[in-house]
Parts: sequence; C-alpha cells; structure tokens
Amino acid sequence: LLQMRAACAGGPEVKQWQEQANLVGLKLGGTEAFAQLQQDVAFFLLVRGPFAWLGWGEWGMCWPLPSRSRADQDTAGDDVATPVPRPPLLDTEFGHPVDKTCWERPDEPGVFARKWSVGDVELDCNAFRAVLPGVTAPAMRGSHVVV
Repeated sequence: LLQMRAACAGGPEVKQWQEQANLVGLKLGGTEAFAQLQQDVAFFLLVRGPFAWLGWGEWGMCWPLPSRSRADQDTAGDDVATPVPRPPLLDTEFGHPVDKTCWERPDEPGVFARKWSVGDVELDCNAFRAVLPGVTAPAMRGSHVVV
C-alpha cells in the first residue's frame, strides 16, 4: 500500500517510476508457479514509466527457472533448469497507458487505477485483487477479469 501511494500521482516516488528505467520482479511460489501473477502484472502496469521490464530470477530475467533442489542437481553439482511454461498473461497486449500515472481512487482508499488503451487496470490492496482488461479468467466483472 505504501509503495503504491509513493509511486502513484502525488506520491514522492512518482518521478522515479516515470522517468527512470525500472525492473519489476514477479513473485515466485516455487519453481513451478507464480504466487501472485495477476497482481504483479497489475502493479507493473500501474506504476511503470516508458522504460520498464517485468521478469523473475536472480536478476529478474532468468528462464527457465533454476531448480534449487539437491535431487535435481547433476553430477557436477550444477543447478538443473526446470522447464516452466511461460505464463500466457505475459504475452497479453494491454496497449499503451492513457493516464500519465496511476492514482488512488478517492472513494475507495487502497484501490489504485490507471487507464490503458484497452481498458482500466486496478489493484485493490485491501483485498489483494487485480483487474486486468482483456484477460480471460473464471471470475469476471463486466469485460474485465477480477483475480
């Protein structure tokens, strides 16, 4: 919540997010799954400026994910790459930002939004739910996915 408030309109770090290149990491839930993929993508789309990257691993861009299990190490003791499919969500076209920065909804404290050319992106920090336009998922709210 504090990071969102700092990075969005009126926040002390908005200039840093909008004018500097930023690497945003995806939180992993092990070697086979992303713990909060939709929320991480929503955060990325909300706070990013024109130069930003989204990834994971030690430097944020490791693929495939290295296995840290002793049983998965080869005879030389090196880590063996675990084949993890690239999440289709990372290939979704969200268009371009319409709003210059994200903003906190005045009527819903803790809910941040930003308009993109294909729809609105939201992150509700109270319920930890993301709304992403044009993404297919089981729980729908209008034409937006709620996860």
